[in-house]
Amino acid sequence: MLVSSSILTKSISSAYIPTFTLVIVIFTLFGFNKIMSADIISSLFFKLSIFRFLIS
Repeated sequence: MLVSSSILTKSISSAYIPTFTLVIVIFTLFGFNKIMSADIISSLFFKLSIFRFLIS
């Protein structure tokens, strides 16, 4: 049980680390204030929630 949970944790971390790196790279390239003022993130989360709602 302990082994499977550690494997699961490793697979989750290996899946999320590239995503976090990509987000950090995007923030540094475009600038945090520019992204927040453009409301890209909020619209992205809104579209994502609609997409998940349509799937389920």
